[in-house]
Amino acid sequence: MSGLSWGSGKSSSSQVRSDNYASVAKQYDSVTVDNMPRMRRYSPERVVQNAEARIGETKYNLVTDNCETFARENETGRGQSDQVANVVAKVAKVMEGGSVRIL
Repeated sequence: MSGLSWGSGKSSSSQVRSDNYASVAKQYDSVTVDNMPRMRRYSPERVVQNAEARIGETKYNLVTDNCETFARENETGRGQSDQVANVVAKVAKVMEGGSVRIL
């Protein structure tokens, strides 16, 4: 089984590439799949087609074009990151004089 990803997560350069899923997953303690039940999703065939069309891209950006936005854009057409949105919301709360819990 192969998968498409932004690099290996362990290198300084990022590029969309096709890797063996097992070789990528073994680098991590766990792998989580968010099926986004609240969003309309493309067919599996279209998701693969969308992702394969991006092989070779190097425009990674931690905030605007990261692995989460890559996956969501290919699956739903909307490149968004809940992780980034949560951090932005916490920073905004602190800037307004509130406090946040950091895990």
